[in-house]
Amino acid sequence: SRSFISSIITIGGEPGVGKSHLLRSVQESLTRNGWTCIQCKFDRQSQNQSCSVVSMAFDNFFQHIALLKSRLDNGEHLDSEEDLLDMIMSIEDHLNATGIVTLSAMIPSFRAIFPDLFTRVVEDDDDVISIESSDDGSPDIGQNGENSDSANNDEEDCLEAHTFKSRFHYLFTKLVHSISNPENPMLFVLDDLQWADRASLDLISSLVMSNRQLQLMGDGADDSPHCLVVAGT
Repeated sequence: SRSFISSIITIGGEPGVGKSHLLRSVQESLTRNGWTCIQCKFDRQSQNQSCSVVSMAFDNFFQHIALLKSRLDNGEHLDSEEDLLDMIMSIEDHLNATGIVTLSAMIPSFRAIFPDLFTRVVEDDDDVISIESSDDGSPDIGQNGENSDSANNDEEDCLEAHTFKSRFHYLFTKLVHSISNPENPMLFVLDDLQWADRASLDLISSLVMSNRQLQLMGDGADDSPHCLVVAGT
């Protein structure tokens, strides 16, 4: 078996020197060797859309899983059948129904992978976090879709926001644990970090600190502080 300690590699340089090509080459090589790779490509617009790039990256990955599951459900034989079923079972074990339903707002393909979970209502008000789309299309994290009644109490608002953020990070941490292990570690590829939003950087930092099987590679402009922020985790 393989053993890892989380590592963070950031690449700086002027536009056009080949940073993105280098990341793609490493990603392709590791994928062939059994790694799970999640690729996030940030851009100028993503700075104003909290966690939208991370959400899309995970959803793209699970769209492929949903397609494989659909083929399996239709009776098609897959060489990866055992690994696929193990991953789906692992997600259910780590997140349970409440966590899966909560994260489906950011990872819509969960609905195709776990259709039975969405035919019944989850009524645990203490556990379910509502993640809705804001006006700019980015995820908006709140609890049960309700506005806080303590808007005029800055200290209480700050505490509630911290609680939502912590629980949100916790769910993503559990998700990453469920799909990575020493035999199939995960590579998080972050392209154009200079455009990354603060919420994405916070989430990625939390994931790296909590998972020994998660490795991170990113690139950004030389004068961007974002690479230092992630590397400083």
